[in-house]
Amino acid sequence: MVPPMRCDPHTRLRRLGSALWLLIACLGTACGDNTPPVGTEEATEPLSYPWPVRRPPIPPRWVFEPWIWEDDENTETATRALVEGYLAREIPVGAVIIDSPWQATGDSGYHSLRFDPALYPTPNEMIEDFHEQGVRSVLWITGNLTPESPLWAEACAGGFFVRRNDGAESCPTTSFWKAGGRAAHLDFFSEPALRWWSAQLDRALATGADGWKVDGTDFQLRELGNPVRTAAGPKTPQEYSAAMYGFFHRYTRERLGTDRGAILARPFADDGKPAFYAPLESNPAGWVGDQEHDWQGLREALREVLVSGRAGYPVVGSDIGGLKGDPLTGELLLRWAQFGALLPLMENGGRDEHRPWQFGAEVLDVYREFARLHHALVPYFYHHAIEAHRSGTAVVRPLAGPTLPEDPEAPGDWRYELGDAFLVDPVREPTERRTVRLPAGPWLEWFDLSRVHSGNQSIELDVPLDRYPLFVRAGAIVPWNADDGRTTLLVFPLGSVDRLIHLEPELSVAVTVEEHAAGVRVRLGPSQRAWTLRVHRGDGRFEEIRLDTDGAAATAELP
Repeated sequence: MVPPMRCDPHTRLRRLGSALWLLIACLGTACGDNTPPVGTEEATEPLSYPWPVRRPPIPPRWVFEPWIWEDDENTETATRALVEGYLAREIPVGAVIIDSPWQATGDSGYHSLRFDPALYPTPNEMIEDFHEQGVRSVLWITGNLTPESPLWAEACAGGFFVRRNDGAESCPTTSFWKAGGRAAHLDFFSEPALRWWSAQLDRALATGADGWKVDGTDFQLRELGNPVRTAAGPKTPQEYSAAMYGFFHRYTRERLGTDRGAILARPFADDGKPAFYAPLESNPAGWVGDQEHDWQGLREALREVLVSGRAGYPVVGSDIGGLKGDPLTGELLLRWAQFGALLPLMENGGRDEHRPWQFGAEVLDVYREFARLHHALVPYFYHHAIEAHRSGTAVVRPLAGPTLPEDPEAPGDWRYELGDAFLVDPVREPTERRTVRLPAGPWLEWFDLSRVHSGNQSIELDVPLDRYPLFVRAGAIVPWNADDGRTTLLVFPLGSVDRLIHLEPELSVAVTVEEHAAGVRVRLGPSQRAWTLRVHRGDGRFEEIRLDTDGAAATAELP
């Protein structure tokens, strides 16, 4: 989680939209702070990606499974109960975030990087048990230390913190929402500091943890001025952010391997000041920060996700239901969960009640179905993450492009394509009926595949709580998880289509689908895979074909 901004009017301004904040910031009247947001050189260009564009990493496959967490009890008992609660109700879970305060000093000092034995008496056993259930564990972390931390004295004496550019103070602090409210920022340009910090992090990973939720303290660095002094000389806040997230990303992959270790970090977020946080190449999983438990919070999350997707971040999502605020309603939780399920990162958690079974049987049943849909789409998300790494092709593609409104409350085009197969028109307010504008098609209604619509038209769509405005493109080939050990493709024939399907980072297979007068022909390139082809027949039915290729190419014919 991220705190309220240190000046309450900033938080209130967020609710008025980014444009108003930027106007006031440029006039230097917002609580006396006229510095531009972190991640932007100029306050007049809040949405410009501030670094050279580089390839995003390929996350481990587990990153695409549903994530959960809670921020009320923060104990081993509560964490175990949360995971068991989902799994017992047959809701898929791939990761659990162990949020603050998990460490031995709790809120009295960050960080110790040791589990608090009073809150988590057997963390190694807990994490091992989660692994046996197919659930990964991610620990909350930041890139700073408070004076109350047991690591402070050694870090300060070692010169491991950044300084003001005049160097007058050896261990200067900025505001922080933990402990005593102050913290110093580690120097991620100092090799001695990084060796020391890596040794501290090693102790935490020895518990079996699989990665880090790297919370956003880098925006507070501007309190030290711009630039700040580092071991590599003066650096801007943007350079510091790139170094901080780059370190956590590289360290985690080096220690745990590219098929296991991952960090969660902000891509673009607007927590009072619109900003880009972790650069593309250091952000394998991006969540867009802290929203309120209300419809406006959902709309803010949607905008931040679309800005992130437009910038090229392939794996993005939000805290389903929001982090904080008034109690959630079942309807809002479901609509947010449906939106979250139709993003590469599905992540549900925050303060107060987020567990779907606490909102009644209908909410539980619908939540379960959408979490299962997300789980089934894991190979599709993984394919697109590999393609994003290779070519930079976006996964979340806002149809508004550069005309996306700055104000999340504004009317506008909030639709997005999810990869090359799906169209999503998010539900942004309480409703059970929508007018949906379809781009060039044809398109099939996902929840009634017998209904096919030509493109470039508007349609009326009923969206009761168990439905969502989701369409699949005719001609699509969708990698699918059928949980049977086979490689499954959903095929929606239209003319002749060629696709290169990425199964692994180093394994791609050419797939050709041809409609002809006598039926449908599907060709598969060579692979050592057992295939299941589910071919849509136009009336909502699928016909299934099984092929065991054994290293050779294969062809299937359907009349």
